Amino acid sequence: MRSGLSLGLRGAIRCSGLKTTGGDTNIDAGTRTEANHLGTRTILRQHCDISWILVRLTAGGFLFIYGIQKLTLNSIAGFAANSLARRGIEPSVPLAYAVFFLETVGALCIMFGLFTRVFAAAIGIQFLLIIFNAHWGTGFKDSPWNR
Repeated sequence: MRSGLSLGLRGAIRCSGLKTTGGDTNIDAGTRTEANHLGTRTILRQHCDISWILVRLTAGGFLFIYGIQKLTLNSIAGFAANSLARRGIEPSVPLAYAVFFLETVGALCIMFGLFTRVFAAAIGIQFLLIIFNAHWGTGFKDSPWNR
């Protein structure tokens, strides 16, 4: 059992879940796939830990950028008024601080592998609220990528 800061896997999918038997790779769910093509088994063993670090750094990095934008482009109170209160989400100022906390401190913790499950659950709830409160009625028609 590991303790402290770990740069390895801490999620549901673990590298140790890959067990090799003969020419097949047996994955936790019991499915068998052929892993002899181009040394796939070797590649999986060598790069499993680093791939999850890259996923954490990428997801946390993108989220951190959105958190910093709330502070640099406007103020937290401005974000509360322009984004939350305009949509009828109250109390907007405390929720704006919670969003800012999740998108900055939570993103950094995800990047460093600290309390990842707690912050991932909180950010997942935040994303569901964003989808249903901000985008569900309009169907993403006012999104910047549709212009």
